[in-house]
Amino acid sequence: MPDASSRVVRRWQLLALVCIVTAGLALWLCSARSTTTVVLVRHAEKVEGPNPLLTAEGRQRAEALVEVVAGSAVAGVYATNLCRTALTAEPLALELGVPIRIQTVTDSGGLEQCGVTAPLAPLPASLDSAEALADAILAAHRGRLVVVVGHSNTVPALVEAFSLESLCPRTFAPIDGECRIPDEAPDDQYSHLFVVEVPRWLGAPRLIHARYGTLP
Repeated sequence: MPDASSRVVRRWQLLALVCIVTAGLALWLCSARSTTTVVLVRHAEKVEGPNPLLTAEGRQRAEALVEVVAGSAVAGVYATNLCRTALTAEPLALELGVPIRIQTVTDSGGLEQCGVTAPLAPLPASLDSAEALADAILAAHRGRLVVVVGHSNTVPALVEAFSLESLCPRTFAPIDGECRIPDEAPDDQYSHLFVVEVPRWLGAPRLIHARYGTLP
């Protein structure tokens, strides 16, 4: 029959095991709740010319983006200071009743003549790189869902900034040494959608590649 001291030791061992399991479960739950989900798409189809607007097909695709996240609690919608990205993000921003957070990527163009009716919230000029924007989004929207509309070259850069994975050459062939979505007719592509799940504490980011919209 075990003596009193042995029973005390076993009780402490059992208590320690319970504490370890409880702490592990709490950490797992905290990590799960802290996963940030980032949806990244390129702007929809555009007309020709400087700082172009969207085509009829592009407006249709912008509306389709609303369906992609329908029913989800989107914490932020981001685009660049060019018409084609802001107009792609606009239907979603209007549906959610949130402003489009604008990243300045160029001094030319601008949104004054785009006809955007959704509220705009310019970001600090220092957030002009993929890495800086990714850090700012993770800091501002930890554990939430965010949608980012970019360009043929900025979307791959953002995917890599969030997921630490390059889309080239796994998904796209580099173009002139740069990883980018094909953007020259007839091979230009607008339907790519990337989802990056970024855990705060445990595990590596998870990258999902899908397509959206009814057009090729």
